[in-house]
Amino acid sequence: MADPILLDIDFTNVEPIVQTERGFPDAGPNKARIRGYIEFENDGVPNTLQCNMTTGVIDHRERFNLAYDFAKRLFMTHLVKAGIPLDVLRSGKKLPLDKLKGRTVYFNYTPPKLNSDGSAVEKSYPKYAWLSESEYNAMVAAPAQAAQAAEEAVSSGDFAVENEVKAPAPTPTPSPTPAADESDLGWLLNKDSQPEA
Repeated sequence: MADPILLDIDFTNVEPIVQTERGFPDAGPNKARIRGYIEFENDGVPNTLQCNMTTGVIDHRERFNLAYDFAKRLFMTHLVKAGIPLDVLRSGKKLPLDKLKGRTVYFNYTPPKLNSDGSAVEKSYPKYAWLSESEYNAMVAAPAQAAQAAEEAVSSGDFAVENEVKAPAPTPTPSPTPAADESDLGWLLNKDSQPEA
């Protein structure tokens, strides 16, 4: 009989592998878990920050070129919607972004245009519109509420049928031609009669 295997492995600060794939989330409201941030130089522009996220089994990222004011505003929106108070952001203190790892963020997603092989067309980029949790919940609930309202309307009979075939409107009956009357110039309607001179 074989001896039992006893392992002495230190798993401190080790995380299990999660099976994910690079890709694009579905268009519309989404939520993601932040995996972390990295800072790098992008096309010669320093101070680019990348937020790596996972939605379901899809890994995706958003980049912020913090050398530009507009990107700073987008990143600030991202942080506020992730739950960082504005006064903390404006305090001038350094932000420990590693504290956001594992936090859930919400966004409305517009994917880039894709090639037939599923990769993004050159110069086509995804768009993230960052949302609070309540904004996300409202967006997710809206289609469900509309569907429920439609179902209730159908079951109650209080609905308009789309594409209903309607009978054509009746053709108006022309009014009868007035009789020729010389006193009111009705004779103009009757070619056979002419007033006497």
